[in-house]
Amino acid sequence: MPAYKVGKLWKFKLSEVDDWIRSGGAAETDKNTNDAE
Repeated sequence: MPAYKVGKLWKFKLSEVDDWIRSGGAAETDKNTNDAE
């Protein structure tokens, strides 16, 4: 996911996130995610 860190906060540009989703980036699975359910 396109993001950059400012201090302790992560910032996202809406247009970059939209482009990432449209290009199929959100469909990729990340093996490092933890489901806390």
